[in-house]
Amino acid sequence: MTPLTVRLNNGQRVAAKMHQTEGYPARPSALTYANLTQARAAAARLGGEVIGRWPFYVRLNDPAVTA
Repeated sequence: MTPLTVRLNNGQRVAAKMHQTEGYPARPSALTYANLTQARAAAARLGGEVIGRWPFYVRLNDPAVTA
């Protein structure tokens, strides 16, 4: 199964999660990390790399995801 991703304004695809707001349909939202150690652990788990300064994002290295 391919991980859920979203495209940032700069065109990069990053890991995402479903976000639900009351009264609106669920939609994907980028996973952000305030802590670099947590971002690195998520990148290792998902097979990606950490990008950004603060907040940190996990860009996935899978060619099927970035295409």
